[in-house]
Amino acid sequence: MGLSRPDPDSGQSYVRALATPEQVADLFDWGDAAHDQLTAVHEERVWLGLPRPPRWPITEIPHDGILPTDATRPLPSREYGTRSGGSG
Repeated sequence: MGLSRPDPDSGQSYVRALATPEQVADLFDWGDAAHDQLTAVHEERVWLGLPRPPRWPITEIPHDGILPTDATRPLPSREYGTRSGGSG
């Protein structure tokens, strides 16, 4: 993934995180647009024969962008809350 770089316009650095599309929709509450995007994601998963991913804790990507080689072990992460009752 490479190093995290500041936004060229604002100079702000953002947290990069790994999350399922369902977790992103829960976290950001983008309303109807998120619902439409999730519907498309679910349709493509079926078409491609992909399983729904497990619901891992949302994990922050390190600044250096180097992920662990053991994909079954989540990175140390901040606590990110999600609303109850969300899909996923």
